[in-house]
Amino acid sequence: MHYLGIDYGGTKIKVGYFDENIKLLNEATYNTKDAISNKTINSIKSLILDKKVAIGLSIACFVDQNNKIVGTTNLNDDYLEFIRMLEDNISTNISILNDADAALRCELAQLDKPKTNVCMIVLGTGVGGSISLNNKMIQGNRGISSEIGHLKICNSYKFKCKCGRIDCLETLVSTQGFINLYEYYKESYPNSVLHDFDSINVNLIFDHSDDVFARYIIDKALYYLVQACIQVALICDIELFIIGGGISLLLEDEIEYINKLFKENAHYLQHETLFQIAANKNQAGIKGAVLYAKEEQVK
Repeated sequence: MHYLGIDYGGTKIKVGYFDENIKLLNEATYNTKDAISNKTINSIKSLILDKKVAIGLSIACFVDQNNKIVGTTNLNDDYLEFIRMLEDNISTNISILNDADAALRCELAQLDKPKTNVCMIVLGTGVGGSISLNNKMIQGNRGISSEIGHLKICNSYKFKCKCGRIDCLETLVSTQGFINLYEYYKESYPNSVLHDFDSINVNLIFDHSDDVFARYIIDKALYYLVQACIQVALICDIELFIIGGGISLLLEDEIEYINKLFKENAHYLQHETLFQIAANKNQAGIKGAVLYAKEEQVK
């Protein structure tokens, strides 16, 4: 049995084709807006080298204990047609799980030293979360546990989240969150180099982190991220926070600062808690999805 791992996000769809030993053989990335095109499906099919394939689908949705998608805040309905096209053209053997759960499964399998209580945070188009407590993944009754991105962090900005709430963590540290902070504070920094660009995105902000305003935005976002993690750690006694998703690639030089910020603000008994960047970076979703698909074949 070979495996197809698919990580369906708000901006990109990452696909990896693996052999029975979970060795990556082929991979490709597509724009999510092109998800339901025959060209995308045919391209995915071209990655497959064996007729017998099981699919692990990691997706930015709420997924219940019955492998059913029960809702989403960051995707349109194209993902439903995408799944149907996978079933019609590739395989009906599809195991579905939340994207943060997939990433955490992958990271837990590769930790140098096992940890009992671990929290995964996925920073990208949205903010996802997954928790392993006492060595067991928490899924919850309706598939909406560990949704760290929808913790209310402050009441200062009135940023409306797609979930319907105000000032969720997702409105502050997602790709849109960094833009939200830029728009809110831009008039206070009239001389910033960021104003020289026609449009702002999170990569641009980090590329100019030596600019006073860009640094202020980064510091604000990371402060809110740490505040959310402190709340989670107080409830679950987290030993390790792992940061994944597209934005994590921008945080490799910030991880020491994040650990310092946590220790400065956390309860004294939490000072041994650590943060690290996902070892598998952007591949954590597809690898975790494949690991899950392989587990499901054994059942």
